Amino acid sequence: MSVTSARRLRVALTDAERKLWRRLRNSGLDGFKFRRQAPLGPYVLDFFCEETRLVVEVDGGQHARNVEGDAERTAWLEARGCKVLRVRNSDVLRNIEGVLATVRAALPTAPHPAPASPAPPTPHGKGYLARFDETRAVFDGLADNYDRHRPDYPAPVVAAWRAHLDRGRRRPGPRVVVDLGCGTGISTRALARALDADDILIGAEPSTDMRAEFRANPDTAVRPLVAALGERLPLAGASLDAIVVAQAAHWMDRSALLAEANHALVPGGTFAFLNNNRLWPGSAFLGAYEDVLERLSPGYRRDYRAFDYAAELDEVGAIEVIVRTHMWDRAFDADDFLGLVRSTSMYKNAAKAHERSTVEAEVRSLVAAHADGAGRVVVAYETELVAGRLA
Repeated sequence: MSVTSARRLRVALTDAERKLWRRLRNSGLDGFKFRRQAPLGPYVLDFFCEETRLVVEVDGGQHARNVEGDAERTAWLEARGCKVLRVRNSDVLRNIEGVLATVRAALPTAPHPAPASPAPPTPHGKGYLARFDETRAVFDGLADNYDRHRPDYPAPVVAAWRAHLDRGRRRPGPRVVVDLGCGTGISTRALARALDADDILIGAEPSTDMRAEFRANPDTAVRPLVAALGERLPLAGASLDAIVVAQAAHWMDRSALLAEANHALVPGGTFAFLNNNRLWPGSAFLGAYEDVLERLSPGYRRDYRAFDYAAELDEVGAIEVIVRTHMWDRAFDADDFLGLVRSTSMYKNAAKAHERSTVEAEVRSLVAAHADGAGRVVVAYETELVAGRLA
């Protein structure tokens, strides 16, 4: 079962699953961390505590139950060190405390304190200014390669965003939309193609170089552009119909981002995460490329952007949450792929830790080893849209 399939299930929880999740999430049960609708092998588990290998299944929930299927599922999980606890849908709804006591009994008896709460974010003070400077510097020097070599956003996914926006329209007149972390304007141009001519589309970007590239493109030069991070928008409250964060949410304090979005959006306004993800699992070339990045770029991990955006929207009370994906391929020759690599912060960090020529030689060697007869490699992408309405 893919992570994408699990994400689709997360936005369709039953009442019982949602009620139980409210008590399990954020390490709320004696400090033990549970994940919901967690993919494991061929199955999606209702709730899973990876630390203790405890699986909690709500009978009558997402999975259609049958005796033979349950037995096979349980045997598979137990063979991999999991303990399976099944609770009834009706018990969760009518006796949640009793269900929690049953779950506690299945967990280790040693005290397990909840992790210390982090200091609250301070996006409007010195912490915000420091983060602004740090984020601004990340992409300075990368903007030209970024605009020329980063992928666009496929029309079907952008159309799904527009449809979600239309379904929740709350006021007449032109829409006001912010493309947050707009970079050089790749996402801005994609959104503009989906909007009406009189809609107002505003770019927001902290990087000086990225904003300069945004201004240099005639398709985005006419758009309003502000220097800002997501945690603090220089816009009036309840003034926006939609906010889109494309390929940038991992740079932001998302709890502060969503709080700021809730302030800036009209009631029921659409908030969306949009990402192009390289599908490195199952790709010999992309797997080898990730190996190179993890070896040469200090602190890099290939799962650095493996966030559950649907769950984050759910946790702040978003409604009508949708997940839409589109898989597609893009072919690169060696120069094009190296241009893509040069547009990334991982390359920038690797070039600081090693000779730039060393990094680029490894990339070229990798492309040569995996290229087809025309000297091209194919990169498989999955574009994912996660959108919801903030009350």
